Amino acid sequence: MKKLLFTALVCAMIFMLLTPSTVALVEYKAAGTQTEHQTGMEMTRKIATLRAVAVTNDTLIVDGTLVNMSTFTLPGTLDSQAVFAGLFYRRTDNFTSYTIHYALMNMTTFMERHREGEWEELSDFSNVTTVENMTPDDMKDLVKDRSKMMELMRESKEVCGEATENGVIQVFRYFNGTVYIHVTDNTNGTIKELVEQRLGIVLQQYGDSPVTWYNVTTSDVVNVNISVATELLSDVWGDREGLLPKVLEYIDTENESLKTYFGIHEAMFVTPGATIDFCSFIGATMSTGSFNNFTSYLDDQGFSLRIIVRSIVEGEEGEYSEEQLAEMRNRLHGPAVEKVIDAIGKTARISVNECILVNLENGKLEIEKEGHVLIKVEAKGNATLVSRAFNASDIQEVLRKLPKNLTPAVDVVLEINSEELSGNLTIKIRIPENISSEDVKIAYYDEQTGTWNTVPTSIVVEDDVHYAVAVTTHTSLWTLVITAEETTTTETSEGVAGYPTSYIAVALIVIVVAVIASYLVLKQRK
Repeated sequence: MKKLLFTALVCAMIFMLLTPSTVALVEYKAAGTQTEHQTGMEMTRKIATLRAVAVTNDTLIVDGTLVNMSTFTLPGTLDSQAVFAGLFYRRTDNFTSYTIHYALMNMTTFMERHREGEWEELSDFSNVTTVENMTPDDMKDLVKDRSKMMELMRESKEVCGEATENGVIQVFRYFNGTVYIHVTDNTNGTIKELVEQRLGIVLQQYGDSPVTWYNVTTSDVVNVNISVATELLSDVWGDREGLLPKVLEYIDTENESLKTYFGIHEAMFVTPGATIDFCSFIGATMSTGSFNNFTSYLDDQGFSLRIIVRSIVEGEEGEYSEEQLAEMRNRLHGPAVEKVIDAIGKTARISVNECILVNLENGKLEIEKEGHVLIKVEAKGNATLVSRAFNASDIQEVLRKLPKNLTPAVDVVLEINSEELSGNLTIKIRIPENISSEDVKIAYYDEQTGTWNTVPTSIVVEDDVHYAVAVTTHTSLWTLVITAEETTTTETSEGVAGYPTSYIAVALIVIVVAVIASYLVLKQRK
């Protein structure tokens, strides 16, 4: 009996010791974790990483990634779905473009695509375990590397293209006053109606396609600017709340962005067991006051916050130079575009040296010279490109950077700058008849390293013409080159063992004279 009472007493003491500890662990899970006492208890995990670059005393360029996860949501209160929305802004010398993407997808479908190996980066932010273990430092490299953030946004746009409910709004505002609007609406008219209400126009539809368009002149009044675009993005996002509306409160959306590009994207993953809200943005302009208010808001909301602030003039490795700073302050623009071409499921043709903006939606662009098609660009998916083909003589400085084992095979160089790129681009360059197909490769110019690099190249025959073919997901300068092994000697100027032939000739003369002189001396002695 004593033994039984002793055992019960020990168990009771252990229970009393463990119970407060368990409650404490639930109440305080980690830094930035809050607990709300509701029916079904809800716990949240909030993380944010911001990177601000000071351009002037009161102007910053800010990149950021924010994640807000809520777990233990009551089953049955929310539908299982993934929602995406984003705005991508781009400015050139000739136009400013605003592109808004929206998608609503069943969460089961999204996870199936993740298991197939697609949307890998994006799905990290839809995984409860990953977010629970994530820290602001884990996101630091993502925020510092804008290309990674662009890849995340690109993945989200791929989702938008494949969702059962989706829409794309493209608005091009030209500096001469012309406005071009292109809308894809797979939302039973909701997106189209929002555009018509916000811009005060009536979109026209052609064929049975869900694509609508409108092209206006300076005589029409269509007020399109960054503030209208962000308001339209908010309309598309609707009343879902989340991080996107809050971020837009602090970004300068009244003036065009300081950078020639700006992007903001939100993904919300909703399941009965958890809701994960992920928001990222790049190239946003903020005043120092707005930035301080934004960080204070995040801190007050319990975010685990990581802030990287630096001046643009520090010259951090891999960042901006003094020249780039000056360019940014002067709002550097891209190439001037001569005209806009739509190639939606069809082929468009231009001439060498024409600089155009082309909308390729599963379409083709052909570039010709003197009646012959020299280059073909084909898009699988959606692509909006600024494209131009140069005569090789116009860009000799860049071509001189070709390594010794690469020689230009054609007299044209293709330049492509992507405004929007979702999917693959196939580049085909015509092979001259006097060059063997086995010796050619397609090469691109890497502006960051200042080097040319060849890519895997195949050969196709179309209409009895041989083309070299490369598939890419990035844009640059492209041309066709002949590959050859590098040599250490030159036959025309070098002789035996790499010595110049003139040196060898002199050496032979000296040897002959020495032999004759030695013979004469020996003969006299005899």
